[in-house]
Amino acid sequence: MKKIGLKRLGIIAVFAFSIALTSCGGSSGGGESEINFDKTKLVDKYWFANDFVSDNYSQDDDLIVYWFARNGDLVKQEYGGREESPVGTWSLDEKKLVIKDKTFGNGESIDWFLQKGTNSDNLVLSANNRRKLNCSTSFSVLNDVKADAFVVSYINLAGDVSRYMQCRVIGRDIKEAKLLFKDGKKLGLVKSVEGTESVYVLSDSDINSLKSVSFPEEDDVKFHLVFDNNVDVKLADVNDDKTIASLKNVVGYNQGTHSVNWKSIDENDIFYNIEIVDLEGKILFRTNPISAKANEDMEILINKDLKEEFGSLGAIEIGKQYNIRITGIKYEDDVASTSKHILDNVQAKTVLAYTIIW
Repeated sequence: MKKIGLKRLGIIAVFAFSIALTSCGGSSGGGESEINFDKTKLVDKYWFANDFVSDNYSQDDDLIVYWFARNGDLVKQEYGGREESPVGTWSLDEKKLVIKDKTFGNGESIDWFLQKGTNSDNLVLSANNRRKLNCSTSFSVLNDVKADAFVVSYINLAGDVSRYMQCRVIGRDIKEAKLLFKDGKKLGLVKSVEGTESVYVLSDSDINSLKSVSFPEEDDVKFHLVFDNNVDVKLADVNDDKTIASLKNVVGYNQGTHSVNWKSIDENDIFYNIEIVDLEGKILFRTNPISAKANEDMEILINKDLKEEFGSLGAIEIGKQYNIRITGIKYEDDVASTSKHILDNVQAKTVLAYTIIW
């Protein structure tokens, strides 16, 4: 899935030495309060700007996370996947703080003025249009939050293919999560368990409401998260060119083991995992990611020697019915395979499932 696009602008710029800025009326502020601010108070730290207004998709109030580099580069973090990219520049011209972010609007520069209350942990800003924005270096409820959405191509043994949106949201302090669509649709996410980790996902009934043979490939979504302290945050997720081909397999198994056979899709850099799922949908076992070349004949024997991401084959009962699920995963093209956040930057999945008796 494509990176979360944080489509708002805020934050500040710095100068090469300490300055004193006086807020004044109109576009430059108002009052006689002197603000002492220097480069060391701004650079080399993350600044969060959360100006949440409503859970409407069309409301432009997404979370912004900026990093101001010492060389004048403006870096934006895609918070859901923690990946960063340069998006523009910052500079200071006398009392005017100029931010140029190519991902905002048409990439024009916006002038911000420091206001009373600005210090090394907080930025209080106002623009010529009297728009104001507060930024902080501390946003503790977001520390472990990750959010990702992607389109899944699902195929059964009969060859029937359906496509739908799915997502994965984690965060210890989240008490409510919703997925927001461009057309105004809002779907609440349900808490599930993957191994030992709690995740928010779309329910089966909501997935069924989205399923189609040609689910839109460029249906951007946003996440609305509410935390235990009643703070609201909105994260935007930009999707494009997400789909990958469907899987094909040959079924074969012996009691107590299972040989999973499939042909990898006609694309490199796809990773696969095999899951054993009970009939209620609980994942009992998942392999570590498996790499494969394009169009490669694959065979994995599930037994006690297979390395697992989580779960245990000891929980699988002989003679009982389970679902085998093969998932091919494509990660973001611009996320390095060595990135520690690659698992949180899924572009697309393709899934094949069938039933066995173990």
